[in-house]
Amino acid sequence: LRMSRVWPHPDPLRDNQYLALVTFMIGYNNLIPISLYVTSDLVRTVQAFMMERDQSMYHQPTNAGCRVRNSGLNENLGQVEFVLTDKTGTLTENHMQFKACYIQGRFYGCWDEERGSTDEIVALPPRHICAPLSVALLQKAAEAGSTSAPKMLTMSPEEEQIIESFFVCLATCHTAIAEQPRKTDDAGNRGGRGRPR
Repeated sequence: LRMSRVWPHPDPLRDNQYLALVTFMIGYNNLIPISLYVTSDLVRTVQAFMMERDQSMYHQPTNAGCRVRNSGLNENLGQVEFVLTDKTGTLTENHMQFKACYIQGRFYGCWDEERGSTDEIVALPPRHICAPLSVALLQKAAEAGSTSAPKMLTMSPEEEQIIESFFVCLATCHTAIAEQPRKTDDAGNRGGRGRPR
């Protein structure tokens, strides 16, 4: 500052507001994003706290409220259009029932083969699925009216092994992806997708 008798005169280069703003942004550019992340995480934590105490999300029969397990999804909740589930029972409350299956070109379960409609599948009792595969079990299923049980009585050991592997896979795997085998030419080169078996 230059001093005069009447009033101090600031240096024009030091008092430039635009230069001061640029100097501030360069000097503090590392601090602003950190505080932004901290603030947004704090807001999400408060949102999760409020959601867990929201009385409109309380479920009377189970005496349970909303449980927030991941506060990073709070702002996306209003955009949910579809809820998908796997076999853990998210939507079915663990009351999933086996209807029928198609293994090696054969339907197993109560299936109206003449009409071929999926609407005609009738649920088998769970004990028929969970019990080990045996002749006695297949005879019980035949007596109960299962249309595929007589076919199952005449299965080869290879077919029994394939069906057992299918149900072991069904019980242990959480993801199933249907794929078609690729065709290979005489030289062993893979081409486009072949027909499903």
